[in-house]
Amino acid sequence: MRSPMDKKTLDENLAANLAALKCAPDQQEIAEWIEAASSSTETSVVMASDYNPVLTIGGSIQDSLAYPGQEAEKLMLASLPDPPTPSEIWLFGLGGPALVSAMLNKRKRFTAFEPDPAVARATLSAIDVSAAIFNHSFRLAFPQTLAKTTLKPVTAVEIVHPSSRRRALNHYAGFKRFLFGNRTLPLEVNEKPSVMIIGPLSGGSEPMAGFLAKAAGALSLRRFTLVWPESLKAAAENLRIAPSSKAARELMSAAASFAASEVQHFHPSLILFLAQAPLDAVGLMAIREARPEAISAFWFVEDYRRFGYLADIAPAFDIVLHIQGRLLDSTLRNLGVSRAAYLPAAADETVFAPGPPDPHYAAQISMMGAGYPNRRKIMANLAKALKSAEGPRKKLTIFGSGWDNAPSILTPRLFEGGRRVTTKECAAIYRSSDVNLNIHSGTGEGLDPEGAFVNPRTFEVAAAGGFQIIDSRELLPPLFGDGELTVISDPEELPDAVANALKNPDLRRAQAEAARKTVLSKHLYRHRLSAVLRAVGAPAWPNDLSEP
Repeated sequence: MRSPMDKKTLDENLAANLAALKCAPDQQEIAEWIEAASSSTETSVVMASDYNPVLTIGGSIQDSLAYPGQEAEKLMLASLPDPPTPSEIWLFGLGGPALVSAMLNKRKRFTAFEPDPAVARATLSAIDVSAAIFNHSFRLAFPQTLAKTTLKPVTAVEIVHPSSRRRALNHYAGFKRFLFGNRTLPLEVNEKPSVMIIGPLSGGSEPMAGFLAKAAGALSLRRFTLVWPESLKAAAENLRIAPSSKAARELMSAAASFAASEVQHFHPSLILFLAQAPLDAVGLMAIREARPEAISAFWFVEDYRRFGYLADIAPAFDIVLHIQGRLLDSTLRNLGVSRAAYLPAAADETVFAPGPPDPHYAAQISMMGAGYPNRRKIMANLAKALKSAEGPRKKLTIFGSGWDNAPSILTPRLFEGGRRVTTKECAAIYRSSDVNLNIHSGTGEGLDPEGAFVNPRTFEVAAAGGFQIIDSRELLPPLFGDGELTVISDPEELPDAVANALKNPDLRRAQAEAARKTVLSKHLYRHRLSAVLRAVGAPAWPNDLSEP
């Protein structure tokens, strides 16, 4: 391997380029981000045989060490149209300094998009492009730039640095969306959009696909819910038992091929993806190519602090909808997501509806949900308090799975050994319990300190006519009024709140009725779907409903 470039040259190049960026229109913030990026030991510059600088990132060579200059020129010429057209030229990835030099040597005016400021810093240390920055031949863009840019190129040509693409497939998907995606929702002959819903293979958000399909029907829309083949579901189940990166890639590829074929057949205006849909950035690009006119939306109804896959796929969507309010705003901007909106969870009023109690699911006090660490601790303390309380013994029943490691005091309180319950059973539990406990999941021992989202259960218990005690959430007050839910701000308040509710049936009845009325007027899936359609630019129609 050739020796690294000397530090003095690297420092001089970087200083000259940063000075130029600070003087260039709309590039000052770019200069600040590059300055703030540490000169990472993971990124270095070495000289190739033809004396072109080559980057190494994480020990991986980004270009050939033999003749990167020749290879860069071949790539550039193969990517540009002949004869030239009046298109904007965009380069994806600054991992190849030789490619940047080749384009500038041919007097090309272009914008380079780089998702990693440390890589941009390394390239600006390797070559002096200050003159090109001064004369506006060379501009830089980061994900935050795309998130703030309201106008995309009318016509664009992309040149892709291969190693940069492999290194940041998620950002490449966002780059493609920015350059070539459609920002106008296509309508059908009746001036209405059509909706295709792509859900997960299994899991908590799977029923949402059916709920949204019914909502689309209520809004008189042509709709299609993707039904995954049993072979893919079986592959996903095997993957849980024996995880394998190769098997996961094969599953994602097969899922993308199937979804793309269904998209081509249905021709939707809007493709609405739900949390945990089995698709990666590559698969999402394939689906976009199958129907470039469609707007792609992702409704992320999970906690991104626990489910980090959001960063891997969010840039690929035209709009990201989420339940975490301000907590996600800056994260999505840093990923290059230009359109995002807070969209809380909802309930399906046909499944979650009042009715006579079902004796099989009847409970004085019920806790429905997976056995997260904080729930195990809080429920164990409540069980102890109930056991030691004076008067008639109050019974706590725990529904749901994941309670295997719970304290032994909870074992006799697990419904049918702690098995997973269905959506239909959940509805029966909510309407058959005197007190529904709705403690949001957390990894600690107490209430979730962030309190940055309201779970679907909140709306579903209310829709079913159940009374609930819920932990305090920052986003809860705008959704429900005073006196509609019993809210606790500390686990120690729970035993007294339960005791008070059990001895006051009129309180339970009044709160349950008020909460249900609010859900029916503001928090159904047709409200949410209507809000999604307006967010992507659909015109209103007679049976459109107001946003919550």
